[in-house]
Amino acid sequence: MKPDTTSQIFWLKNRKPKEWRDKQNIEHDANIEINNAYANLTEDELRSLANYED
Repeated sequence: MKPDTTSQIFWLKNRKPKEWRDKQNIEHDANIEINNAYANLTEDELRSLANYED
């Protein structure tokens, strides 16, 4: 008899659902710090930079 992949998948998902389920939830606990070089510029300064041409 030829192996039945669908049966194998079904068996794995029921035997160890945390390891073989389709959807995995991954939790992380980290802080991301973004350094924005433009945060302290005024609107006029930003417009000036946007219109700058080489």
